[in-house]
Amino acid sequence: MVTAITVLSLLLACTAVVFAFGLKVIRRMSDEIKYQEDIIDAKNDALTYYVDAYQEKLDELLKFKISAATKKPGRPKGSKNKVQRPKFDKVKFNEKYGK
Repeated sequence: MVTAITVLSLLLACTAVVFAFGLKVIRRMSDEIKYQEDIIDAKNDALTYYVDAYQEKLDELLKFKISAATKKPGRPKGSKNKVQRPKFDKVKFNEKYGK
């Protein structure tokens, strides 16, 4: 009977140690999970900022593209004042300088 009580008390003590160690491990793992969730939240906030910034740039590019597509085609400004080289006239050249 004393042996049975001793064996049962040892089993109970071992179970208590395993239970206490398990609680400690579970607490440590839950703290690590909370820490990782905080890191993920911080990264998501940073990425949200970048996505918003890129969306603003994309909107600006789309506005520019639309304005460029709806622009009137034609000569560029100032092209009518362009200096053109005179055409080479062989007859006048021969009269002036000879053959």
